[in-house]
Amino acid sequence: MDADGGFAPPPFRPAEALVLLKRQLRELKPLTERGARYEIKGRPVIELASTPEDECLWEDAAAGVAAGAGLQIHSDSFIRHADGRLLPVERRVSRVWMRPGQAIYVVGLRDQSAQRDAENELEKLVAELRATLESTADGILVTDLQGAIRGCNRLFAELWSLPSELLTQRDDAAIHAWMREQVQDADAYDARLRELDGEPTLRAGRSVDRLWLRSGRVLERVMLPQYGRGLPIGRVCSFRDITDELASAARLQLAAQVFESSLDAIFVTDGAH
Repeated sequence: MDADGGFAPPPFRPAEALVLLKRQLRELKPLTERGARYEIKGRPVIELASTPEDECLWEDAAAGVAAGAGLQIHSDSFIRHADGRLLPVERRVSRVWMRPGQAIYVVGLRDQSAQRDAENELEKLVAELRATLESTADGILVTDLQGAIRGCNRLFAELWSLPSELLTQRDDAAIHAWMREQVQDADAYDARLRELDGEPTLRAGRSVDRLWLRSGRVLERVMLPQYGRGLPIGRVCSFRDITDELASAARLQLAAQVFESSLDAIFVTDGAH
């Protein structure tokens, strides 16, 4: 105990601390990358520097420029493999004072090659998915089970005449409100969405609806469940403009009615007869 009756910390013994540190360093596994050892013992640390930041750090340390304050660095960096490759690593550098005027640097490195490869592969998959969404002939809207928008393509925005500011703001509520305002029968639109939302497990499967917009455009909406690990995680809605298709069908139906109601004999030929 100290004079105040509390517990005093044990006295610092530099020699014992140095022995303990050396023992712990010997117990560390050698830095490996795919089974090949890095032979770094006895080499100047500046040889491992692969970025201007690292070069400045170790040059300053060797010159004693930052000998006053403590040093703590945690960042991403690169080191050079014995075969010349650059390896991405997570780096921690700590300066430990053994005695006044004498310090050592403890450097911890964690190989991030596998993580970077996974991130690059994920970015590639996302880019391919985006290209697929943009190349489809339908407008695509992807939402989660709560209706939050996870993604859409450019054709979806064009079919619904979405203002560009809504897309840049990523305001899901505003986008859904805009879509509701564009349909002629907003109440029926809401009722259908509530009906679909009432299927928490998406047992309804594929659903097809037609939406009449105030602009005169007619959209066919096909809604499918989206699954992840065997469980429903959202919905994928595709929208297709069928305005011209319905107009052509209406004209054909009208022509059929004219033929049926005519009292005269009518036959149709092609241009060669």
